[in-house]
Amino acid sequence: MKKVDVTMLRIAVKAVRSIECELRNKLTALRSGPYNPDGRGEATSAALSELADLGFSIRDDAYAFAIRLGGLRAESTSGVLGAMTNWLGAAETKIRGAA
Repeated sequence: MKKVDVTMLRIAVKAVRSIECELRNKLTALRSGPYNPDGRGEATSAALSELADLGFSIRDDAYAFAIRLGGLRAESTSGVLGAMTNWLGAAETKIRGAA
């Protein structure tokens, strides 16, 4: 079994949780605010940029959206928000398992 860098995962979890929360807030505001045809794309692009800055590899194809960091890969057919939620769950499981 490959050794997990728990410290790196904890730092990444904190950062991804912040990005996820901000994206959720932006998407919620878009639903309740005035119509903005570019809003969802802009919010998603900002989140992707932050993930890339953290070192995540990102894949978006016709079937699923996937992110990878720290040996953990998560995907979602619902987009970047779902992939972040899935990655957070996988990272937290790895951290608990390493304790």
